[in-house]
Amino acid sequence: MTLLNDVMKEALCLVESSPKIVTATYKDEIYKRFSNPPDVDEDDVDEGIWMTVNRKLDALFGRDDGHKHILKGPEGISLVIDWVNEARKHPSWDSPEDKEKKLQKKGGFDSASDRLVKLKFERICSKVKELEGSLQSETRPAQAIPNPSNGIKRRIVSNPTLDLNVAIAEEPKPPPKRQQKKTSGSTMILISSDNEVIFVGSNLKQSKTKTKPKKQNTINQCPLSKADQPCIRCKIEVHEKGKLLKCHCGSAPVTLRKGRSEAAQVHWKSAMCQNATARLKTNTLLSAYFVKDPAVQPVNKNIIDTVCLGLTDETWVRPRATQTIAQFLESTCTIYRGVDRHSLRKELFGHNIRENDLTSSQKAELLATMDARATWVVKRNGDRNAIYSKSCESTFKRLKNDPIQTCKPCLDLKEVDSAKALRS
Repeated sequence: MTLLNDVMKEALCLVESSPKIVTATYKDEIYKRFSNPPDVDEDDVDEGIWMTVNRKLDALFGRDDGHKHILKGPEGISLVIDWVNEARKHPSWDSPEDKEKKLQKKGGFDSASDRLVKLKFERICSKVKELEGSLQSETRPAQAIPNPSNGIKRRIVSNPTLDLNVAIAEEPKPPPKRQQKKTSGSTMILISSDNEVIFVGSNLKQSKTKTKPKKQNTINQCPLSKADQPCIRCKIEVHEKGKLLKCHCGSAPVTLRKGRSEAAQVHWKSAMCQNATARLKTNTLLSAYFVKDPAVQPVNKNIIDTVCLGLTDETWVRPRATQTIAQFLESTCTIYRGVDRHSLRKELFGHNIRENDLTSSQKAELLATMDARATWVVKRNGDRNAIYSKSCESTFKRLKNDPIQTCKPCLDLKEVDSAKALRS
């Protein structure tokens, strides 16, 4: 199932790339409604902030002219997405059951409130696609209508009356022949009196040149050969009488007169060769387990192995941050991040027990569970203090000229909700 974050990304991409959508300004209705921070209305205190968000989205985009308010730019649909994400952080957004499911599934879950908002953004995507479809239909050129009379010749036959009193001095001569132009299609001559087809002819000339069959390699005709891989056991050597075929069955070499393959085909149909071929087909070569021979693989000297440096102040540039990552690493009280320690303690041992009252075995169980559910960890290794993902690759391959020295799982932590606080 598609998550709300994916649908919002799709809506933002469609709106920003559409040439028919204009850029929003401070005077537009979309900016006036979503520029202020989200807050719960007085009528929605019992329900939650999700009711306020749905009502505002329906009031602007749910109308018949809602497509007019779909605008691009920082004050457009991007502002709406930021406003919704800010509202999702409110404590009244999710029910307690949905909050527990989100913790268990590590963010890959949409709550009931998320699904309601997802319907609104899916409608925005459909409206943008309808605008794109109308734009394509307007710019589509009209197709040329062919003239049905092209390539058809007509002859009008007249019946003149004969005057018997007129003397004929000489026999009438037939009309001079005119050179007809060759056409690529068929030519039909019709009589105007009854529209009967007299002659149908074609000026297309058949090609008299016949393509010669491509000469096939002799080894490709071997029973052990495949369409993309010839037999590797059969060998052909040059001989004074022509060529010699050393078959895979191990029999005496077969002489190929003038390089012809008839003698080889007769040998492959013999009983001795067929029995040896059947035995070889049942035995699998060791090289068949390799898709490609590792020894002949080209070595790319521009690719090097790199040790992942994690997320530090050098690998993660944060222009709006108020503290450095080094300061965060020194002040943090736990190395397991991405999981709420207090909520986990209440889930495991009850709501009334404090962490100071836990026994040694219970503390070990709490740390083991935090280690299993954490999405990223803090490692303090002296000069190499950094933030790492739980699925960090440790070492990865990169190009020499590539400045990135952090693996992809660690780079993805920048978009994790629990690590977004480090940006500000």
